[in-house]
Amino acid sequence: MTTPNLSVVIPVYNGARLVERAVRSILDQSADATVRIALIDDASTDDSLAVLNRLAAEDDRVRVASNPTNVGVSVTRNRGVADGRAPFVAFLDQDDPVAAWKQFGERLERVGDFLDGVRELRVVGEDTDLKLGVEGR
Repeated sequence: MTTPNLSVVIPVYNGARLVERAVRSILDQSADATVRIALIDDASTDDSLAVLNRLAAEDDRVRVASNPTNVGVSVTRNRGVADGRAPFVAFLDQDDPVAAWKQFGERLERVGDFLDGVRELRVVGEDTDLKLGVEGR
């Protein structure tokens, strides 16, 4: 696998029935981006971990980690970021397919084009009108 330029972090807790739809919605995107999906199971008590492992076995862009005890969504997301290998990170909930984000691929390309010209950036948000100059103003 080539080095990803985007890591999508999906924390999972008892999401066996939901998470596959979210993962497949990312894998099926036509974005010109190399995506890595980090699925982190937060000590689920259902079959979530088995579903995550199956998805990882089917596609090398999917990686799985699991917490030995339930630590909550914030710690689980942070673990996904720490395990990431890409310069950019997006978060997705286990029950949110990317199709809910209109033209996800086009947005990735626009964000990538914008970020190519920025030397330093602290925050990017979905519904944020962010304007930075070269000096960060």
